Amino acid sequence: MSSLGTQRRLRRLRGSQDRFLLLALDHGLPAGPLPGLEDPRSLVRSLRDAPLTGVVASPGLVPHLVSEDASLPPLVVHLSAGTLLGSRPSSKVLACSVERALALGADAVSVQLGFGDPDEGRMLADAGRVVDEASRYGLPVLVMAYPPGSVTGTAALDDVRHAARAAAEVGAGLVQISHPGSAEDVRAVVRGCPVPLLTAGGPRSASPQAYLDAVSAAAAGGAAGLVVGRNLFQHPDPAAFARRIGEVLSSGAPAIEVAPA
Repeated sequence: MSSLGTQRRLRRLRGSQDRFLLLALDHGLPAGPLPGLEDPRSLVRSLRDAPLTGVVASPGLVPHLVSEDASLPPLVVHLSAGTLLGSRPSSKVLACSVERALALGADAVSVQLGFGDPDEGRMLADAGRVVDEASRYGLPVLVMAYPPGSVTGTAALDDVRHAARAAAEVGAGLVQISHPGSAEDVRAVVRGCPVPLLTAGGPRSASPQAYLDAVSAAAAGGAAGLVVGRNLFQHPDPAAFARRIGEVLSSGAPAIEVAPA
């Protein structure tokens, strides 16, 4: 029964265009109130007509996202925690249980793995426990798989491929990686990952068009979708840009960004 529930929730997260488009709002715990995230409830309200298929948020933020005049898209509750104030930001601990995520209305949960960190073994064990718990409730697990160099964009392609495969073998239903670059690089990771692969936006791109080109490359490389944060919520017109991202993601073809009026 739990397998059926997992598949039903994954289909819901995938959306009508058969592509995942998740909005990442989990930055506040590791990085603080970034520009664009000071008022997450208003942000979510402004995106209610955007083609988002889900929202990723830390558990304490979830109650602050729901407003009376707008409901949330499918919810991925992020269970991992760690801050840039610490000495090892890549070392994550579990700050929320699967049961609490369910009580918050989660459609899925996510955990982050910092491969190459001295705590890698403990994080792998934590991820395995989350997969075990989530499977009992029919909840998909998104694993954010980050080898050394992911944050700075210097991760070796072989390391990205290894991290994605390891995340899948731990039991992830979805795997998220930092965008490795070209469509060919994305395709190389997809080939070795037996579950749907999502690319993450990472730091804000030099221009909106550069980000749309990256989205196009991810789609052309076979990615099942993407998780977008700063490149969307720091855009001058997030709702309009979300629609452009959705168009590029669904078509896999380059698109010219329309500048906000």
